[in-house]
Amino acid sequence: MLPVSRRADLLALATLLAAATWFLTRLVLLEPAVRSSVGNYDIYTFDLPHILYFDRVLHDGGRGLLWNPLLNCGQPSLGLGTTLVLHPPTLLAPLLGADYTYKALVFYAMILGAAGAFCLGRTLGLSRIAAVCGGLAFAFSNAAVDTFTSGANMGIPFAWLPAALCCVEGILVAPTWRRAGVLAIVVACTLVGHPQFALFLCQIVFLRVLWEMMSRRKLLAHRTLGALAVGFAVAPLLAAVNLFPVLETMGASVHGGALEAAELEPVRNGWMLMSASFAARGELFNPFMLVPFMLASAAAWGHRRRIALFYFIAGLLFFDLGLGRDGYLFSYYTELPGGRLFHHPHRFLYPTALSVSVLAAMGVEGILATGRRALVPRGAILGGMAAVAAVFAALSIHGLRPHESRLAAMVLLAVFAALQWPAARPLAGAVLAAALMLDLVVLRPPPGRWMLSNSNVLFAQSSAFRFLRDRMSSQERVYLVPRHRDYSLERKTPSLFGVPSLNDYNPVMSRRYAEFFTMLRVGRPMRALADVIYALEGDMPPTLSRRLLDVAAARYVVTDAKTDATRVVRDPPLVPVADLGTVRIYENPSALSRARWVPQVEVVSNDEEMLRRLAALTVYILPGIESPVAGPPSVTPVSPATIAMPGSQGTSRLKALVERTPPSGFVGEPGEMAATVSFVRDDPEDVVIAVYARRRGFLVLADQYAPGWRATVNGVDTPIMRADYAVRLVEVPVGRSVVAFSYRPVSVIAGA
Repeated sequence: MLPVSRRADLLALATLLAAATWFLTRLVLLEPAVRSSVGNYDIYTFDLPHILYFDRVLHDGGRGLLWNPLLNCGQPSLGLGTTLVLHPPTLLAPLLGADYTYKALVFYAMILGAAGAFCLGRTLGLSRIAAVCGGLAFAFSNAAVDTFTSGANMGIPFAWLPAALCCVEGILVAPTWRRAGVLAIVVACTLVGHPQFALFLCQIVFLRVLWEMMSRRKLLAHRTLGALAVGFAVAPLLAAVNLFPVLETMGASVHGGALEAAELEPVRNGWMLMSASFAARGELFNPFMLVPFMLASAAAWGHRRRIALFYFIAGLLFFDLGLGRDGYLFSYYTELPGGRLFHHPHRFLYPTALSVSVLAAMGVEGILATGRRALVPRGAILGGMAAVAAVFAALSIHGLRPHESRLAAMVLLAVFAALQWPAARPLAGAVLAAALMLDLVVLRPPPGRWMLSNSNVLFAQSSAFRFLRDRMSSQERVYLVPRHRDYSLERKTPSLFGVPSLNDYNPVMSRRYAEFFTMLRVGRPMRALADVIYALEGDMPPTLSRRLLDVAAARYVVTDAKTDATRVVRDPPLVPVADLGTVRIYENPSALSRARWVPQVEVVSNDEEMLRRLAALTVYILPGIESPVAGPPSVTPVSPATIAMPGSQGTSRLKALVERTPPSGFVGEPGEMAATVSFVRDDPEDVVIAVYARRRGFLVLADQYAPGWRATVNGVDTPIMRADYAVRLVEVPVGRSVVAFSYRPVSVIAGA
């Protein structure tokens, strides 16, 4: 039989498990009512497509785990870091399906957060009922619901923060190498997901260690500092198989450097947004919840006042940062190293919520502490709680809501009984936990962004993309014109059907491809993240560069029928292929092949000049040459071999632009098409191409250039050059050649 203390701990954890089950079940029961409503954008355009993609990877024996060839002309898959691949519930995707896998990820995050906060409370020396209150206050806070509904890639690393702080607090009390090892494992888990939470953890731990030394007025022992250092040093090695490629990808991405002021804070007036969200009792921009704040006001009366003061100061600090430029500290923070890496300052409210949950647990401990209190402390505790309720009422447009008034009275009565009659404290503690449960789990309004998933909506246009999949060859791609909030026609939609496209919703898109795509879409250099990440509408503006569309092998254009703006594309115009009612498909007759031979390269060292040269390509079509691509009778497709260039303007399509002279010194000579190119193998990480050339030249593969790709020509290692700004090029000899591209990134090998 388990010891009494162990059974009590299990009962406490079972309470938290029941709360998480109730919360998720309540939303599942409400699901039929919201099936027709608009769900959370990130779930439908990021999380669910990645789960479906990983399901395909598992069925294909792992092909595509490292490289996704279907989006952005190919891009790293594991290296994106926020794709949920290494979270345990994702492995259940083949068994559960995408929808239940996502629910499992949300449930997993809730349990992690609640259990971690409970263990943190116990490590701080709090009673079980106080630790349970801390677990409830954290796992069901507005911040937790916000991160869960933003996507599991944010919710899961956030949920690991209390467990990491639990390890840190344990080391500060009694450092051991075993605790250092556990800390390393937990910190490693925070590194698999949105990277900003690892930064939050480092900041909180740095402040906690600094506070420990300041409040004790002495340096920490070498053993303590050593255990902390080992934990944080070993953690990146444990997560290296994912972390190393993530760092490599991020370094070359649009997030690889400091952001501008407008990019750091795309949404202004933090205090106004926070006030509006609080008035509506929404979770976004809102750290305030009635019962946790009432309980947190009593934290100063517990026996861990020094630690309570730290979490109060830390919560206040992060709260001010969460206001962005409406606060006092954000402008100074952005001058610190790494202070300009992430946008949306309201995310600093996440550590604020963590601090509030710890203070709420300490407040419960202070209320239920043994010993009869004097009149002044009793009055101060009750007065502080009543003041919090009064402030909530004053800041609300119509005062406290009816259930909030009842909860406030319930808390005050329970606290009064605990302070007046020590024998009533066990019952009072249960009432306080029940008040938290009612406030945060049972009576809270449904999330503003539905976390529930219905992957069926992603496949509403399946007939269009199956039509394309059956029609297309390895030489062709699709340019999708998405319709915002129409999840059946979003930027990842083609990839769900195995159709390669030029678009993606990806926060760590490579900067090089982002600049290429921005020039393609708006006809000018990229100026800010909004040009690519928040380009939610207008992918077919009058500024669209037809020539870059051709260079990227976009043979087909797919657009919503209601917003069809393909008339802006001329010289030559797009050719209608299919009208499926809600979706129209066009063929781009001037698109080049994905793999093509060119006789010549030209060195253009200036990046902007290269993009402008590519965008200024001019083309005419030689008549009388039949296309090898079959099409409907109403369509006259044009083979890439029929494309010729006058040469007087722009850049000839019979040459490629490169940044520097090839290693061999050979740049080729002007001439006509003198080669045939065909795919032998077209796997995600392995591409084999057969080339028959009547003269020495170059093979262009219109897939993203990225570190980790290697090439051989007839079995001989050959350097890959970056050509046409963002794609790959290798030199090929005269005659028959077999060119093999393989993706074996050193970052993954070193991490493994």
